[in-house]
Amino acid sequence: MEFVPSDPDESVNLPKQSILLQVSILLGGVLCVLILFYVSLSLLVETSVELLSEKKYTQLQQYMAQRSFFSQGQHSSDLQSFLDELVEQSPNPNLQLKIYVSCGPIFNALAYPDGSIVLFEKLLSNLHSKNELAMVLGHEIGHFIGRDHLKGLGRSAAATLISMFLFQSSDTDFSSLLEVGGRLSQNHFSRRQESQADQVGLEIMYKRFGHVQGYREFFSRLMQESEHENPIQKSATLSSWFSTHPHSVDRMELLHQYAQKSSFSELGNLESFDVDPKIFCKKDA
Repeated sequence: MEFVPSDPDESVNLPKQSILLQVSILLGGVLCVLILFYVSLSLLVETSVELLSEKKYTQLQQYMAQRSFFSQGQHSSDLQSFLDELVEQSPNPNLQLKIYVSCGPIFNALAYPDGSIVLFEKLLSNLHSKNELAMVLGHEIGHFIGRDHLKGLGRSAAATLISMFLFQSSDTDFSSLLEVGGRLSQNHFSRRQESQADQVGLEIMYKRFGHVQGYREFFSRLMQESEHENPIQKSATLSSWFSTHPHSVDRMELLHQYAQKSSFSELGNLESFDVDPKIFCKKDA
């Protein structure tokens, strides 16, 4: 057989798959590992939080409260007295919570892991009775009962740690990690957590007033007033509330079902609400 010389096959050292495909597979694998790590760490945090004793939970809350990571706004003694009264009617009367009023056209209430509850001026202006205020505060108390803020803080901290690892950030200390995580945690509750917090709020209303009249008025008025605003104002009003809470129609229906199941009367007298939010938000002349 006669030897016939030829050029070597230049494709012999080339990968059988495209480099782009290999990079995509590698990145996909890394992403899956990070997601698995995040889910595992989040589950570990939630389990650890649930296993915390009441004493340890209170100590952790006090630690954050002493450093004022989240508290903002002006304190109200009248609102504080009413909050304390509602806490006494809750499943955990030993909770130590503080309430603040914050100025601004935001229709919302926020609560943070350090035990502070912030009511915004616009929300207060739209509350027509103590019953409605009890539903709002009772809902936030419900999140503390479920330790939802601490669980959310743990999930946010896990995400922050992953971000620090990916971007090689080393200038984040523990205090700022708590602050960022706490601010993110308050608006990432699951629908189950929100529903349970609503149920706690309704139970507190019933224990305080002997009925649950008032929750329907609050949600109905929110929806009605939004219809009279222009699209931009309507979007701002509803988005600020719905970004941290489920849709009002769904909440009313779920609460109605729970009230019937628990034999809570939905008829009763409404107590007047005499706290004027304007005293906390005086405009400069």
